[in-house]
Amino acid sequence: MLLEAYKREVKGSVLFTELRNLSDLSEIQPVLSEKGFAYEGHLNFLIDLTRPCEEIWQSIRSNARRNIRRARSLQVVVKEANDLDLVFSAYALLGNTYKRFQVPLADDSLFRSAFETLHPQNMLKIFAAQIGDVDIGVLMLLIYKDTIYYWYTGTAREYASYRAGDLLVWHAIEWGNQHDFHTLDFGGAGKPGVEYGVRDFKAKFGGTLVNYGRNICVHTPVKLKLSQMAYHIARRFL
Repeated sequence: MLLEAYKREVKGSVLFTELRNLSDLSEIQPVLSEKGFAYEGHLNFLIDLTRPCEEIWQSIRSNARRNIRRARSLQVVVKEANDLDLVFSAYALLGNTYKRFQVPLADDSLFRSAFETLHPQNMLKIFAAQIGDVDIGVLMLLIYKDTIYYWYTGTAREYASYRAGDLLVWHAIEWGNQHDFHTLDFGGAGKPGVEYGVRDFKAKFGGTLVNYGRNICVHTPVKLKLSQMAYHIARRFL
């Protein structure tokens, strides 16, 4: 009933709806399929934070441990962003990263609203990797109950050798472990059988690979196809 009502309400107003499953929905897949929400495989990594920190450290790959040690040896430090000015500094880093990969980034109003609404409720954490006073990496985490969700991340290309990205992930793992969280949800690792550099990066940290997938309902097939063609052309100019 919920799916039917939703489809009636959005008819003609959106291109498609995508459900990004955070758990195994095998039991209700027949209902989703019947109502036009087709299943697509999509991978993710989940890290168990309840283990001793040393055990987690030993479970990550040697190249990740090496990168973390290198970042520390180069005096990279991780600090939490607790004011709006640091949020905008983090957003600039994200903008450069997304431009580099030719992917559009959400408007800064999303991050401002997230900070103003979620940060006071301890449902958002923003960690910045710094060399002196220079931000060279950022990691944004969403928090709900006992789970930490990997949200947005970016690094400065000119400081790539400082391995800020690896250090930020390890910092999030350590922080989650110390504050009694249960799981770090990496927020997606691409489609099965399709090469994806982000998956390779996340795999280094020793999480459990799951395939909860996504369910997609296309409301306007012709418009969606046209928009996809336009998007691929527009990416060349990002």
